Amino acid sequence: MPNYCWNYVEFKSDDQVKLNELATKFKKNETFDYFTDFCKFLLSSSEPKKPDQQENLYDYAYTFGTKWWDIHKADVDIKQGKLTITGDSAWSPPQPLIEQICIKYGFEGYMEYEEPGADFGGEAFYNKEGLIEDHCYEYQQWRFMNCDSKIDYFLEELWSHYECEDIEEFEHSLIEYYKWMSKEDKKLFIDMFKKAKKTSDE
Repeated sequence: MPNYCWNYVEFKSDDQVKLNELATKFKKNETFDYFTDFCKFLLSSSEPKKPDQQENLYDYAYTFGTKWWDIHKADVDIKQGKLTITGDSAWSPPQPLIEQICIKYGFEGYMEYEEPGADFGGEAFYNKEGLIEDHCYEYQQWRFMNCDSKIDYFLEELWSHYECEDIEEFEHSLIEYYKWMSKEDKKLFIDMFKKAKKTSDE
């Protein structure tokens, strides 16, 4: 059973016709049995093959970045100048596919991805020439960078996981598993933990 990697992708362009064309293609994802065939369809001008004519190919992970990308019609949103797609993929994000789409259509692209089981999350930027930047982090670091507030991060990511531990165990966990976190933030979260622990014990 694969770990699910969540993906959010944006394509931007002044060419609304091309955006509409790609959106229509993405909405046909469920008519394909194999991800490789779907990717080839996205990158070509041909119509989808019938299911019994599709190829069973196994080079997906090397060519398009993942074994499958679960996209439903509701996951595809088209607006003026922007197309967004969301959906889970297997183990890793479909970054090579996004790059090839941007090159073929001349789009600007942006994606966010996160996979807690494999401990990573990040974002990537593309233009018509391909990948510009890819910033990948440990999953908790990525969550911390994108939290609404430090209090929210403490409650959602730290307290919910470590509330059964004592203060020494919590401090050890911060030192051992959150090496990217500053000393100031670690002290802040230790103080929050002490207060939360005191309240829960009363």
